[in-house]
Amino acid sequence: MAKLIRRFLGVDLFRISSLNAVSVFFRLIFSYATNKAVVMWLGPAGTALTEQLRNLVQGVQGVSTLGIGEAITRYTSLYRKRDKRLKAFLKRSGRLILYISIVLGLVIFFGAAPLSRMLFKTDEYVFVLRMVGLFTPVYAYQMLLNAMLNGLEQYKKIVYINIIFHAVGFLAMVMFILWRHMEGALLAVALTPVLAFLFSAVVLEPKDLRLLAAPLSNGAKGMNAFGKRIWPFIGMALTSAISIPLFTIMLRNNIIGYYGAKGMVYAGYWDAIRKISAFYFMFITPVFAMHYFPRISRLSDPRDWRREMMAMLKYLYPLFMGGFVLIYLLRRWITLFIFSGEYLPVNDLYGWQLTADAIRLLSLLLAYRMWAKGMTVRFVFAELSYWVFYLSLAHFFLQVRGLTGVMEALVWANAYYLILMLIYFGNLLKK
Repeated sequence: MAKLIRRFLGVDLFRISSLNAVSVFFRLIFSYATNKAVVMWLGPAGTALTEQLRNLVQGVQGVSTLGIGEAITRYTSLYRKRDKRLKAFLKRSGRLILYISIVLGLVIFFGAAPLSRMLFKTDEYVFVLRMVGLFTPVYAYQMLLNAMLNGLEQYKKIVYINIIFHAVGFLAMVMFILWRHMEGALLAVALTPVLAFLFSAVVLEPKDLRLLAAPLSNGAKGMNAFGKRIWPFIGMALTSAISIPLFTIMLRNNIIGYYGAKGMVYAGYWDAIRKISAFYFMFITPVFAMHYFPRISRLSDPRDWRREMMAMLKYLYPLFMGGFVLIYLLRRWITLFIFSGEYLPVNDLYGWQLTADAIRLLSLLLAYRMWAKGMTVRFVFAELSYWVFYLSLAHFFLQVRGLTGVMEALVWANAYYLILMLIYFGNLLKK
């Protein structure tokens, strides 16, 4: 079996995938333990509130780094044997990230009160949001570190850092919940990236630390083409970095508002099924990111791209679908294992989520070409129109069928995105 996998993926990717499997294994363990701590002590409302803040932190990371993580990875890889060029690039990109993160941090710090009312419907957690604003530059530097190490192909260090991140997240969540209950859980979400960044320094070598400090040094000559090279990445990545957390928060607020006093509970159910989806996508996403995307980035002939896509459909899509069927059949036990009996209403949502994800996988095979070929305008339109369509449809279906309607809207939105990808690339598929 291992020989067959190596033959299909290639020796280098098999090695990378093996390391990723180790990372995913520990991530699952610590993510499960962290989630269980929230479930046990805070219930569905705790799930909803912590996910609200987690979405905000993700958005802050995306905006403060301008979404150029993939550009940093690409050019770090390109310049890794050209020390002066690499340092010059990291100075420019890192300094840009530092300036943006400081400005964004100040906005969050001084706007914490209205932001707290929008996210949590109360002023009780203003202090937590001020912590987020204060540490926004650290969030940005954590992403810069990961992108840099990825470009240097230091995959073992990336695995160690990911394990540290999730282990620290679990320990912080338990200790802070016991200390300050709900506020403690939110503080854990806010502080985990900071603590993980500090602990990650243990696995870094002096040369890594010098590269990471490059944005703080003087001068950044010889990078006149800097903006031209990264703008396509900024346009696409920043669109995702802003739209995903923003529209997710808006949709969660709609659910909370519709159900009134029980809004946080039903939002917790919705976040629970999304979290289950995120768990199994931990195994799926690396296949696209480390195997499919690099290959199609190098291909110029549409026929070669079609062959790669058909290989994915032939070898991996049936495997994913079999896993989805198994998840659906075992949904009751999965809910009880990951959450608790209090979350059993989530069982009614599995069918919709799995159907939506099956459609999403098909659309990803096409959508990755936009990233590979730098189709910024198409990507931005597809991303924004998807979220507007999903939010609008979910708002309408919520009034008619409640939470089930929101899940049904997800299926239709993913179908819309797939149809849009077929319109974009239909001519190439026929060649």
